[in-house]
Amino acid sequence: MTSFLQLQSKERLASIIRIILGLLFLFSGLIKIYDFESFALAVKLFKIIPQQINYLFSIIIVSLEVICGIYLVLGIFIEYSLTILYSLIFLFSIALLKVLLLKENNFSCNCFGIFSEYMGEISVWNIIFSLFLFGLLTFLISFYKDKELPQPPIHVYLLIPLFLLLFCM
Repeated sequence: MTSFLQLQSKERLASIIRIILGLLFLFSGLIKIYDFESFALAVKLFKIIPQQINYLFSIIIVSLEVICGIYLVLGIFIEYSLTILYSLIFLFSIALLKVLLLKENNFSCNCFGIFSEYMGEISVWNIIFSLFLFGLLTFLISFYKDKELPQPPIHVYLLIPLFLLLFCM
C-alpha cells in the first residue's frame, strides 16, 4: 500500500513538473515570437552558428519551444519533447558558458523575449537556471523512460510543419 501511494505521489509530481515546464517553454517561445527580431539578434550575438543560417536557426528554436511546450502540457510525445528540450537547454548552456568565459556578456540572453530586458546582461544566474532546468528535465526523462504512453491521433503530427509554415510567412 505504501509503495502504491509513493508511486501515485511521484506520478502527480511528474505531471505537475511536466505541465509547468510545458507552460514555461510555451510562454518562452510565444514571447520570442512577439519580438522575434530581438531574439534573432541575441542568437547572432552568441556567435555559435554561421550568420547565414542565424534567422532559420532562430525560427527552429522558437518553433521547437512552442511545439514541445504544447506537447508537454497536453501530455503527448512526452519523451520526444523532453529530449528536444534537454538538447536545447544543453545548447543554450554551452552558448552561455562561451559568452561568460570570453567575457562577451554585455547583452541579454533574450531567453524570455521582452521580459529578458529586466534580467540584465548574461550572468552566472543564467547558468544556474539552466542547471535547474536540466535537473527537472532529467527527472522527467527518467520517470517517463519506461512508461507506455498513449499515442496521439495522426493529425497531431501536422502541428509541427503547420506551425513552421505559419511562422515563416
